[in-house]
Amino acid sequence: MKTKQLLKTTLCFVAFIAWAAPKSEAQITITQSDMPQLWKVYLESWDTLPTVSQGNAGANQTWNLSAIKNDFIDSGYYQSPNNTPYYSKFPSATDAYKSVLGGPGALKGSVGYDYLISNSSVYQLIGEYEVSPTVLVDTFDNEKQLVLPLNYRSNWSETVRQVTTMSGVERSIIVSTQLDTVDGWGSVTTPAGSYNSLRLKEVTLPQYDSVFIWSGSSWTFFQVIRTGFTKSENFTWYANGMGAVADVTMDSLNGSKVTGAFYLNHVTAGVTNISSPADAITVYPNPSAGQFTMELGNQSSAATGGTVEVFNMLGQDVYRMQFLNSNAQIQLNISAQPNGLYLYRVLNTDGTTVGQGKLIIEK
Repeated sequence: MKTKQLLKTTLCFVAFIAWAAPKSEAQITITQSDMPQLWKVYLESWDTLPTVSQGNAGANQTWNLSAIKNDFIDSGYYQSPNNTPYYSKFPSATDAYKSVLGGPGALKGSVGYDYLISNSSVYQLIGEYEVSPTVLVDTFDNEKQLVLPLNYRSNWSETVRQVTTMSGVERSIIVSTQLDTVDGWGSVTTPAGSYNSLRLKEVTLPQYDSVFIWSGSSWTFFQVIRTGFTKSENFTWYANGMGAVADVTMDSLNGSKVTGAFYLNHVTAGVTNISSPADAITVYPNPSAGQFTMELGNQSSAATGGTVEVFNMLGQDVYRMQFLNSNAQIQLNISAQPNGLYLYRVLNTDGTTVGQGKLIIEK
């Protein structure tokens, strides 16, 4: 009798503990399939004066990053590198990311290209190009952003050599040690939602930064501008099917305060997922400074006219015009819009979508 009563009491106690215990999130693994996919458009919201904390390391954590503000948005999409202007510099790249910087400062509206190697064992940045109205910056890297598959307590270290040339006249070589550790797993909340995630902590320890000047025929050593300079810590949260959903940066120069943060605001359908018959709609020049010519080709469903709509990456309708004859050229002028990626769609008179596509403004 006592044995049965003891068993009953024990079972009740265990049931109570299971009911009262906080919900445990599932520990995940990040693989190549979770990395950004070709032709999808990614919007990152950046906070210029962040007040969030990176939170704690460990298992089954809850990170609250909902206070990251949306001060500006960087937009971009992944594409095949051989469709980009600087592919010959990075022929081993498997992916390229074309972005438009949202600001602030002089580089607002600049177009950037990141060249990457993506496979089942590594996600690696090998080079970058940044084009602004006043400067062309090219950078050769060898940075492993992720070693895959990524699990809790995965870790690696490497020496990164970054060679950056500005407008062909000034070159810097930065050598640093990077220590990467997946120091936590759990649930992270951003203004865009909550995700089961892994947190990657990356510590960068710069060793030296040398500057060279182009003399007209060769690179001449100028100076070492920093030695033993500031250590930085970067925390990035990765989720299945999303890639990086949030990022927080700290550096010792600012008393180990958070100096930068962003969250993944939105992922849109890839530009190759936009349906339009290959010979149906032609837009040129594309990219342009904002003025485009559209030819609808053999679109009998829009023969009596229709409407062209243009949307920015937030889904906002930024331009709309009606046309009467699909055989005529349609002139679009969205030059008042900032640099970036836009989506258009063509509707016939009864509102049926005739075709869709992308427009890129580069001024």
